[in-house]
Amino acid sequence: MNIQPTKGPRNHEMATATCDECGTQSSVNASHGHRKGQVRGGKPVLVLMNEGQALSKLRRVGWALVKNRLYCPECETKRKIAEEPEMSVKTEPVVMPIRQPSIEQRRQIVEMLVIAYDGKAQRYKGHDTDKTVAEALGNNVMPGWVAEIREQNFGPAGGNEEIEAIRAEIVALEKQTAEKMAAIKKRIDAVCVAVGPRARA
Repeated sequence: MNIQPTKGPRNHEMATATCDECGTQSSVNASHGHRKGQVRGGKPVLVLMNEGQALSKLRRVGWALVKNRLYCPECETKRKIAEEPEMSVKTEPVVMPIRQPSIEQRRQIVEMLVIAYDGKAQRYKGHDTDKTVAEALGNNVMPGWVAEIREQNFGPAGGNEEIEAIRAEIVALEKQTAEKMAAIKKRIDAVCVAVGPRARA
């Protein structure tokens, strides 16, 4: 296995791995240290503080250590294909059908929407939503089913009266704030006029 301590472009500490198969290199951040008692050329031998951590980072990007040999992602893919030919055969993914509501669940959803949805206003009454209707029915009814049946048979919007009430409150609050700001500005303008220009010496 060939993983050596190296320096990055900004002189930061890194570990550089060399593929034992093709010589490809890849680097990851890794802390350096010195091996006690070992000196080379009058200097302490530089080593990786945690070689296992560096190897873990390399594995995340596709490198592999097999029988003490280091493989880059491309060589590792070739090695797997050579050792396990059956793995190279592409298999079609199993596609699970999307769960659909039963006839009884559809009937329950429609009955609840008749009560909870205001067709004329094109919105839910009170605090109801697709989600609350599904939760009220239980029996594994999904909010998406409620939304689909509502859009097909009742109305396109999933909002409710509470949303409209909140919006109305926001508009009223904005108007009230604007009026107060105007009144305060008028007061300060009046004070400024009363004070007059600053006297010059």
